[in-house]
Amino acid sequence: WKIAHNSLLTNKFRMKLGLNNSSSCDICTTGIENKLHVLRDCPFAGAVWKQLLGQREDVQFFTANLLAWLLRNLLKSGFMWEDWSTLFAVALDNL
Repeated sequence: WKIAHNSLLTNKFRMKLGLNNSSSCDICTTGIENKLHVLRDCPFAGAVWKQLLGQREDVQFFTANLLAWLLRNLLKSGFMWEDWSTLFAVALDNL
């Protein structure tokens, strides 16, 4: 919901608004905290996805841009296995 309504407040966005002094991720401190970093590219988020994907890890999962990544995983329920789109959405909401 927050992604669709452009209301996911990242440090990059907060800095742009003058609400934060740094655009770095507070969790890993190594990357710029944008939407894709929060949801996939932060080592913390990446560990969650790797755990969920298990042996089914797909190269495109970690390389697609934000829109392609979301559409691929939300619209193709059988992409990884049955009910993947539901699991993906729940995981996104909890990151």
